[in-house]
Amino acid sequence: DRRDQARRDGVLVQLSAPAPEAVTALSPPPRGPSRLLWRLRAIAGRRLGAGAEPHGRMILGALVLGHRPAQLYDLQQSMVRSGVAHFLSISGMHLGILLGLAYLILRLAHASPRWSAGIVLVLLVVYLLAMEPRAPVLRGAIMAAGYCLAVILGRPANGTNLLAAAAIVLLVADPVDLFRPGFQLCFVAVAGISLLLGPVRRWLFGRWLARAGLIVFTRDERLRRWWWRVGLPFVANSVGVSVAAWLAGAPLVAYHFGVFTPLAPLATLLLLPIMTATLVTGYVQLVGSLWLANLSAGLGGLADALTGLLAVTAEQLGRLGPCIELRPVPAW
Repeated sequence: DRRDQARRDGVLVQLSAPAPEAVTALSPPPRGPSRLLWRLRAIAGRRLGAGAEPHGRMILGALVLGHRPAQLYDLQQSMVRSGVAHFLSISGMHLGILLGLAYLILRLAHASPRWSAGIVLVLLVVYLLAMEPRAPVLRGAIMAAGYCLAVILGRPANGTNLLAAAAIVLLVADPVDLFRPGFQLCFVAVAGISLLLGPVRRWLFGRWLARAGLIVFTRDERLRRWWWRVGLPFVANSVGVSVAAWLAGAPLVAYHFGVFTPLAPLATLLLLPIMTATLVTGYVQLVGSLWLANLSAGLGGLADALTGLLAVTAEQLGRLGPCIELRPVPAW
C-alpha cells in the first residue's frame, strides 16, 4: 500500500504543481549582508507598481525585478507559444534599455562620457542588488560593466571578447550552468546577433541601404531624408537583430522545449515597443517613489494600461501564431 509506505517514510502529504514557477523554496531567515539585500528587494517590490492593479504589479515585478509568481503562468505560456517567453524574465535586453536610457539622460544633461559611464556603472551595481540574479542578467551585467569601463579608461570595447569574458566568469562561478537551457540560450542568442546581424541585414535590406547612400535630397524633403538616413537603418537593425537572435536560438529552443515558433521575430518586433514603454514606466515609478511618491502613484494607471496591452497582445499572438510541437530527438 503506497499510503502506508509513505506514512512509514514520514511523508504525510503529496502535492503537484503545473510548473516549477508555482513552487517557492523557503530558505532560513537571512542574516548579515543577506538580510540587507532581502530588505532592499522587499522595499523595491512594494514600491514598484504603486497605484496599479495586482495583475499589473505582478507583470511589472517580473519585467523590472525578475519576480515571477505562479499567477503569470498563463501569460508565460502564451509568450512561449508566440516565441517571446524571454520578455517575461529579465535579460540583457532589459538591462540595455535601463542603462541606455540612463546614459542618454546623462549625456543630454551635458555630463561627460566618462562621468556618464561611471554613474551608469554605479546604477548597474545597485540594480543588481535589488533583483534576482540569473545567468542572462549576469551575462548582460558583465558585458555592460565592460563597456562602461572601456569608456572610463578610454579604451575600445569588443563585444565578442566581453561575451567570452562573461561566459568564463559565470562558468568559473558555477560550471553546471553550461548545461542549463537559460545559460545556453542567452549566450547563443547574443553570439548569433554578433555574427549574423551583418549578413541578415544585407540580405533583407542591403539593396535599399546601398541606395540610401546615393540619394541626394533637397531642403524641402526632410521627411524623406529622415526615412532614408535614420528610419530605414533603424528598421533594418531592429529586424536584423530579431531575426539573427531567432536563427541562433531556434535549434536550442526546439531541442530543449520541443517547440518551433516561425513567427517569433515578428512577435518580438510587435511586443518590443510595448515592453519598452512598460519598462520605462516601471523604472521611472521605482526611482520616483524615493522622492516623488505622488507622481509615482500617479503612474499606476499608465502602468496598468501598458501591462494590460502587453498581456492582451501576447495572448493574441499566442493564439494566432503557429507553435509547432516537435517530438524529442537525440542530439545527433
